[in-house]
Amino acid sequence: MAIGRNESNHDAVRTRFTLPRPTEEHGWIASALLVTLLVVVPVTALVIVSTADSSGAWRHLVDTKLLEYVRNTTVLILSVCIVATLIGVAAGWLITAYEFPARAVLDRAMILPLAVPPYLSAYAYSDALQAGGPIESWFRGTLGWSDAGAWPIDIRSLPAAAIILALALFPYVYIAARQAFESQGYYATVVARTLGMGPIRSFARVAIPLAWPAVIVGAGLVLMETVADFGVADYCAVDTLSTGVYRAWFGMDAPSAAARLSIVTLGGVVALLLALWCVRRAIPVHHAASTRPSQRVVLSRASSICVLSVCAIPVVLGAVVPTVVFVVNAVGVQPGTRMESFLGNALDTGVLATIAGLVAVALGLVVTYAKRLTRSRLLHALISLSTLGYAVPGTVIAVGLLIPLSWLDHTMNSIGTRWGGDRETLGLLLTGSLVAVVLGCQTRFLAVSAGVIESSLGRVRASIDEAARTLGVGATSSFFRVHLPICTGGALAAGLLVFVDVAKELPMTLMLRPFNFDTLAVRTHQLASDERLGEASLNALGIIGVGVVAILILSVIGTAQPRSVNGTRTDGLNHD
Repeated sequence: MAIGRNESNHDAVRTRFTLPRPTEEHGWIASALLVTLLVVVPVTALVIVSTADSSGAWRHLVDTKLLEYVRNTTVLILSVCIVATLIGVAAGWLITAYEFPARAVLDRAMILPLAVPPYLSAYAYSDALQAGGPIESWFRGTLGWSDAGAWPIDIRSLPAAAIILALALFPYVYIAARQAFESQGYYATVVARTLGMGPIRSFARVAIPLAWPAVIVGAGLVLMETVADFGVADYCAVDTLSTGVYRAWFGMDAPSAAARLSIVTLGGVVALLLALWCVRRAIPVHHAASTRPSQRVVLSRASSICVLSVCAIPVVLGAVVPTVVFVVNAVGVQPGTRMESFLGNALDTGVLATIAGLVAVALGLVVTYAKRLTRSRLLHALISLSTLGYAVPGTVIAVGLLIPLSWLDHTMNSIGTRWGGDRETLGLLLTGSLVAVVLGCQTRFLAVSAGVIESSLGRVRASIDEAARTLGVGATSSFFRVHLPICTGGALAAGLLVFVDVAKELPMTLMLRPFNFDTLAVRTHQLASDERLGEASLNALGIIGVGVVAILILSVIGTAQPRSVNGTRTDGLNHD
């Protein structure tokens, strides 16, 4: 009996310490952790290279430009966030609370500035508002100015860059604010009016406090886009951290200095996001007691004209004016010259954006489904690291990827030469091809794909997964037979969003692209930098066209999605 008891104890101990057998769930989780390396490897490479000797380049940056980079970036972030928040919140409230002619049309049009990348707006306004440009000439002819130095607008300045970025990015705040105002419901408005509050007091004391958490989320997106901006800052001659990283890598040929400056930039982004997170946590979140929509106040004709003008001005300045400038400039260019360049650049852009979009959807499905399969908080946190790349500027990602990919290229060349291969025929397999650009796009935009897919995958209840396990259906079979068909619409929307983001991306593509590969964004930047805006206009219109078409398609997808009984979106997508 003693021996049997000892044997059973040994069996229990052996069973307790035996590692669990690999399952399909473990394979999905392992794949998601590999995807996380897309973010971890570049940051790790930056840290390693930053410890190398910079041959005095870093000391030169610290003594001459670093303080200016930090100051300009900070001022630009604060200015853009304040202006974009004011525009987005005001427009969101006016369109939600009041009824006036063309309100529904204007509601859709408020997101059109997202189709025009900020650097395109910078090129357009620089051409229109520069000294000697068409607007100054019109003013001089109309008002009879004769003083050559009387033109007060300096487009190559930090205030101009802040205004251009705010006009391009305010839709992020508008979408968040409008959704928050709409979700406050009927009774919040009724109670405010019962207490004798007018429209302004109701807005300031009820609507704004309830909407602050959502507004902060929108402002956080504006913040990340501002830090990541390269085109506006470079064209408006504003030295920021993003432009500094680019110049340290290419202008100074100092990888160590560029890596250190990238770490400073990344640290600043993390600090700002943590500050926003703390502020959002400190603000209590209130949920509407009813989903019944609030009644809009019908405005008089005079008030309608005023409100319509206030809401339309940001749209006109952020989307219509730049588009008109490019159309006018494109007309004056020889058709043969512009079409030959445009078609080649459009093909390069389409190939890159399609590949990056498909890969991003595949990786997004892996990441979101792996998070669904595990309840471990640690694994959730590790997998979530793969979606943090959106907060990292494109120049930082480019430097972080060029370092390990260059090392891999040289290592493979050395191995090939050692085994009798020709070093020249091997070449740069990673940094000299689309591999580097596609990897950079995954690091930067995987958060977009994973976020949309995760919202769509949320339609599948956990009970369905449990029922599948009970019936002996594995995780992989359940994914392809149940989850994937349900989230197909979300996957299509995610791929479309990544396609548009890649088509608009400038700094990362500019740094990682192979030779003789120019996307529409890169070629537009090159031509505009050479003051050849006429030749760049057709490429710019191509980028704007892609954005507009994507907005229309997403609007149709959002409208076609089914709603639940209480009127809320069931798949997490919003037509806005």
